[in-house]
Amino acid sequence: MKNIAIIGSVGYPSKYGNTETFVKHLVEDLGNKVRFTVYCSANKFKKSERLKSTFKLRTVYLPFKTNGFQGVLYQLISMIHALFVSKTFLILGVSGCFALPLLRIFTSKKLIVNIDEIGYNNRNLLVRVLLKWSEKIAVKWAHSIVTNNEAIKQYFYTEYSVLSERIEYGSDHMSKFVPDKSDYTKYLFLGNRFALTVARIEPENNIEIILKAFTKIDHNLVVVGNWNQTKYARNLKSKYAGFSNIILLNDNIKQQTIDFFRSHCSVYIHGNSTNKSNLTLIENMYLSVPIIAFDIDFNKETTEYKSEYFSSVDSLRDAISMINFFELNKNGEKMFEIAMRRYLWQNTSSNFLRLFLTDKHVLNQSKKIHYLNFKNQKYLQAQELYQLLYKRHYFEEID
Repeated sequence: MKNIAIIGSVGYPSKYGNTETFVKHLVEDLGNKVRFTVYCSANKFKKSERLKSTFKLRTVYLPFKTNGFQGVLYQLISMIHALFVSKTFLILGVSGCFALPLLRIFTSKKLIVNIDEIGYNNRNLLVRVLLKWSEKIAVKWAHSIVTNNEAIKQYFYTEYSVLSERIEYGSDHMSKFVPDKSDYTKYLFLGNRFALTVARIEPENNIEIILKAFTKIDHNLVVVGNWNQTKYARNLKSKYAGFSNIILLNDNIKQQTIDFFRSHCSVYIHGNSTNKSNLTLIENMYLSVPIIAFDIDFNKETTEYKSEYFSSVDSLRDAISMINFFELNKNGEKMFEIAMRRYLWQNTSSNFLRLFLTDKHVLNQSKKIHYLNFKNQKYLQAQELYQLLYKRHYFEEID
């Protein structure tokens, strides 16, 4: 049985965010076909929560955080340990990928790098430079690059002439929750139409644009987030908490409560403006929730350009003010259809299994587009990459 080392996540079982949900489904879907070694950040798991290793799953706990400079150490130490237990590395993110040349030259390990973010624009300058450098090394030395969004895939086409594997995350772990009488008493807004946003209170999520738009219209807005964690969040809370149609809730409420908010909102406002995978968007699509998303190609590609989009206070205000609820419900049905066609965990796991079982030399063949072919219209058309000749029409330029 092949042993796959998963490097770079917080760990298993799922404790945090997109990547960990992905790891959870990968481990549980493929646990009978391959053996996983999952590296875990020890400070995220109490000793009572840590799993003992079994024949099918080994968990290794390391005393590092997964972000910042500790994240680099976390990936490096994980790789060193994995040298002795696994022949295939699934590396999540590029933090430690500057070590890949050594792994390629001195070992026979298969190296698969999963990248769900480009731009790194929420980090400081030094970290952005290091991540960009590590990204270049990952592209050159990995046997396979995996991306989970067409906008990211096109970025690697045009930036590095690399054909990555697009494997999208799933959303079908979601289910609708029905509120009971006590919920209607506790959360009075459930009895009326309301828009919903669930996000970290950070500038990249355009929370102030959303809040300001709803001060200008008579429509309820519920925002669930970390309102007390940062100065930025506290200032926004102080500024907008006094509006009667704006309800600000801390994110320490139960996930089930958040999920039934999502199941029953009239529209979901998705403000994320980074080129990074955001599981929340496709989860809402699977719940048939109508979407109004921030106007970047990343969000447009995810929703197949069939949602509504905003880029400013006025455009969001206009989109809400002119809501036709019949058309809105049709939008929700379109989102569900896309989710059922594209965002299923079974598809995600089966595609990764194919990579795990494919010979590494086959993975590495034709990964790079030859310069002449990259400029050749017939070649691009045959490979269904004709759009690369017009890259500015298809994705945002990354600073």
